[in-house]
Amino acid sequence: MIDWNMVIGESVTQVLRVLIPVLIALILKWAIQLYEQIKKDQPDFAKILQVAVNQAVIAVEQTMQTEEGQKKKEAAIESASAFLKAKGCPVDVKVIEDAIEATVYSLHRDNFFLSKEQREFIPAPECNPAPDEVNNG
Repeated sequence: MIDWNMVIGESVTQVLRVLIPVLIALILKWAIQLYEQIKKDQPDFAKILQVAVNQAVIAVEQTMQTEEGQKKKEAAIESASAFLKAKGCPVDVKVIEDAIEATVYSLHRDNFFLSKEQREFIPAPECNPAPDEVNNG
């Protein structure tokens, strides 16, 4: 007799093994596209954001090498958020998170060889928020 629970369970497992990497790739692609759009629309803001994210990712990789990914991500988000706040940039945490994901993805893709720009701690300019952000924030 056929054990349908086992057949269905194995089928679901096989489908998930295929779908999960595809979903992760799609999410990362979306995060990278969002960041690229920000760079086009607001180049000064994008530069400040990239400096904050690069410094946060580098610092976390140097100080938390053995920690799990989620703890590193949280530390990088906190560090980048603090940097941006000090620069006067009101930034949604989701934007920071997406920029960190894109940076870490590019580092993994390049086997963690940092580009010259990523290695340098470039001083970021001060942030000049749009009038809407000043009035709403």
